[in-house]
Amino acid sequence: MTHWQNIPSLRTDRVRLLIFVKRKDEMNFDDWSRYWLETHGPIFANTQAAKENIIRYEQLHVNQHAKQILQERGYKVPDFDGVVMFEVESLENLNDLLTSEEWSQKVMPDADKIFEQEGNSSAVYGLSTLHDRQKPKALLGTTLQDGRVQLLVQMKKKAGLSQEEFEKHWLKEYSSVTTGHGPTKEGLSKYEQLHIRRGAIPEMESRAKVPSDWDGIALFEAESVDKLISVLRHEAYLAQAEPAREKFLDKENSRFLPVDVAVLIDKEA
Repeated sequence: MTHWQNIPSLRTDRVRLLIFVKRKDEMNFDDWSRYWLETHGPIFANTQAAKENIIRYEQLHVNQHAKQILQERGYKVPDFDGVVMFEVESLENLNDLLTSEEWSQKVMPDADKIFEQEGNSSAVYGLSTLHDRQKPKALLGTTLQDGRVQLLVQMKKKAGLSQEEFEKHWLKEYSSVTTGHGPTKEGLSKYEQLHIRRGAIPEMESRAKVPSDWDGIALFEAESVDKLISVLRHEAYLAQAEPAREKFLDKENSRFLPVDVAVLIDKEA
């Protein structure tokens, strides 16, 4: 069954922290990806701080094949290797996590082995799930899930728009373009909007060497890279989407990151 929100809004009971990460220069992608998933992930997931504060913990590993396809087609792909996603009930949960002794004494020392801290970028987001085709829950664990590929689109607002105006256009008006188009609705398994909340965790943001200079992230999910591309490049969809984007989006500076998904914590599973 598919659930559609008639009046899109941001959730009041959830926030997400996304950390865009780069691997250490001396590590090849496959070795880095394996260590992050099989070793570092459980180190974090097994801490008491994670168990008490995290609702959902995902690792998003850049799909190298899809990255190459997008680059060959002229899309701008940001220079990251993956994304850490923490979903929590409140900013207080994030603060408790990030100020815990386990974070500073267990998690970060191991993270320093594999992440190039100079290349990371972090921010907090409000979220709205516009489309989520319910499927049997995949098993949690240290494997990338079959049949799940996501595209994260880093979006910048059009010059002259306030953040409030950008969010109004994108969430209240534009979302129906995607959710109301039949082939898009059938082809996507998930569509979410993540609206940046700058200043939510000032200390962490100030330490990030790469600023989160986008204003929101569109998250699209489908069963394969080919399905994602065909759905989002559908001629009839683009005929509606392109004029609507002109109202609020700086299209020239959108960036596209294709990722595979691993879920290590999910209290709602």
